[in-house]
Amino acid sequence: MTKRNFGFTLVELLVVIAIIGILIGLLLPAVQAARESARRMQCTSNMKNIALAMQTYAETHKSLPPGCVDFNYNAFAYHGGNNDYHHGMWSWSAMILPFIEAAPTYALIDFTYPAYCNHENMSPKINCSNCEYADAWAANHKIVSESCPSVLQCPSSSQLHPNTQKDYAVNGASTNGSLPERTTSKLVIAGLFCKTETFKLAEIKDGTSNTVLLAELSCTALPGQIDDADNMAANPFVWTNDFSQGFFIFSQNTSSKPICVPNCLTYNRTERSPKSQHPGGLNAALGDASVHFVPDVVDVNVWANSLTRIYSKTMEDRGTKYGGGTDCVSSL
Repeated sequence: MTKRNFGFTLVELLVVIAIIGILIGLLLPAVQAARESARRMQCTSNMKNIALAMQTYAETHKSLPPGCVDFNYNAFAYHGGNNDYHHGMWSWSAMILPFIEAAPTYALIDFTYPAYCNHENMSPKINCSNCEYADAWAANHKIVSESCPSVLQCPSSSQLHPNTQKDYAVNGASTNGSLPERTTSKLVIAGLFCKTETFKLAEIKDGTSNTVLLAELSCTALPGQIDDADNMAANPFVWTNDFSQGFFIFSQNTSSKPICVPNCLTYNRTERSPKSQHPGGLNAALGDASVHFVPDVVDVNVWANSLTRIYSKTMEDRGTKYGGGTDCVSSL
């Protein structure tokens, strides 16, 4: 009787390994897609909570928060010697801290002094050798700058400097390319946020369900993005200056810069352009706290319609007017 040996031959073993490798290769994209889907759902939840906090702020203060507010700049150094572009303005994100379960952080803020930011961790880097950070107040403000609540951070976005950057920005679109952190004129703002001045929810004549309140603005560059200085952090938690951190816009109305549609890869100051690390588009929250996914290929006029609070308002870029229609991202 012949004795039979049990086991795999080398060929059989290689076939089994190959099959396992193929199965893993097929499964991995599905796992990654599931993880991204979960991250996007968390981002959607974050934005809804921020929008609800904005609504609660509006109920309490009778208006939405300002996009940014200034400190007593006469007592401090500021960037470039121009009073319009101060270093260390406080962002809307500081105003809503009590409404996103961050009251202890809010209690550390003295709004008469500048917000703190590590300027070496920003894009583009800023020469702030003349910025004054006195011991009497800077210690608390440094703590604030490093205490970004998780609700202000998208889980899909890279965090090069943890707890110091946010990934969302408010609608600072203007009718003529004016930049929201530099203007206190509500007349030129088509959106809902600018420097110092505030908007009531009742001023959204198109209806809160048709007007974007905030959108994603990832603090780091997108894959394939060009001209983003050093791919460093670009959206400090509570700090605003003349690079529009905390705001997104529609256009700067200059010949050298494209219209800021979602996930624009060619804009050289991309912290002004809404962008996310989600494949294919980004999340935007409307005034009614609903959150919608806006594809990269959204029609530019639909995007423009979504940013204007009044149907009749249009936004001009290099002689062409955008907006003035009724279709918006809520219908996508």
